[in-house]
Amino acid sequence: MRVGSLWLVLLLVAGSATITEAQGNGSLKVTSYPSGAQVWIDGTNTGKTTPMSESVSVGDHTVKVMVPSSGWNPDQRIVTIVSGNNDLSVTLLPTLTTGPQGPAGPAGPAGPAGPAGPQGPPGAQGPKGDTGATGATGAPGAPGAKGDTGDTGATGAQGVKGDKGDKGDKGETGATGAQGADGAAGAPGADGQQGPPGPQGPTGATGSQGPAGPAGVSGYVRLQQNFVEFVSPGDTMSKTLSCPAGKKILGGGFVYDGGPLGYVPAIMGSYSTDDMTWRINMKNTTASFNNFSYWIIITCASAS
Repeated sequence: MRVGSLWLVLLLVAGSATITEAQGNGSLKVTSYPSGAQVWIDGTNTGKTTPMSESVSVGDHTVKVMVPSSGWNPDQRIVTIVSGNNDLSVTLLPTLTTGPQGPAGPAGPAGPAGPAGPQGPPGAQGPKGDTGATGATGAPGAPGAKGDTGDTGATGAQGVKGDKGDKGDKGETGATGAQGADGAAGAPGADGQQGPPGPQGPTGATGSQGPAGPAGVSGYVRLQQNFVEFVSPGDTMSKTLSCPAGKKILGGGFVYDGGPLGYVPAIMGSYSTDDMTWRINMKNTTASFNNFSYWIIITCASAS
C-alpha cells in the first residue's frame, strides 16, 4: 500500500436529533476507513464494528477505533457528546515498515546562483609592499682631460745627388713640384683618467592615492514575527516583514511552525522585495481549509 502523506481527518458534527434519545444522552455514529473496526468507549468494547451507532451520555468520552492484528494502527481520542446526533469519521493509519534503501538517483541540475551576500567588514592591513624600482641613472659626468699629442712621424730619406751639369741658358721657371706624401700618423696617446660620477638624478613623483574602500555596515538587528493564516484549498498566502526606518535588509528566511498533522505546505517563494522588506508565499495544497502558522525572520543593519 502506498501512503503519500500521513493525515487524519476528524469531522464531528452536532445536529438535531432524528431519533428520540433519553434525556442526557446523545447518539454517536462511528464510521472508519477501513470499515469493520471495533469501537471501544471509555475502555469498554461495544461489541459493534464500523459503521455503527451507540447511545452515549452527554459529556467527554474516550473513543478508541481499532482493527486487531490487521496492520492498521488504532486511533484513540476524546469526543464531546452533545444531545442529538454526533458523527465521528476516522481514517486509520497503516503500520509502516521500512524497506531497503533504493539506489541513489541522478544528481539534479544546479540551482540558480543566490543573490550576492552583504559587504563584509574591512580586512586586516596587508603586509608591507616590495621595495620600489631603482631610480633613473644620473646625467653623464664631465668629459675627461684631452690626452697628450702623439710624436711626429719620421722624415723620409733624401734622394741621391746628381752630377753637376753644364750651365745652360736660364730657363723658364719650372712648375712647382707636387707636395710630398704625409708621414705616417703617430701612435694615439693614452686615455685620460675617468671623470668623477655625476650627481644622482631626482626621485620620481609619488603616485596618486587609490580610491577609498566601500563603507562597512553597523547597527545589526534581528527581527521576527509570527503569522497564523486560515487558507482555502489551493490558495496562496503572502506576508512581509520590513526593517526599521534607516536600516537595510541583509538577509531573511522563515520557520514553519504548524498546520495539519504530518503536512508541510508548498513554499512558493522566500525573497527580498527591496532593500528593506522580506516576503514569503505559501500555498495550501490540501483539499480542505487549514490553519498554518509560520515565522518570518530577517537581519537588518545601518548601511550607506
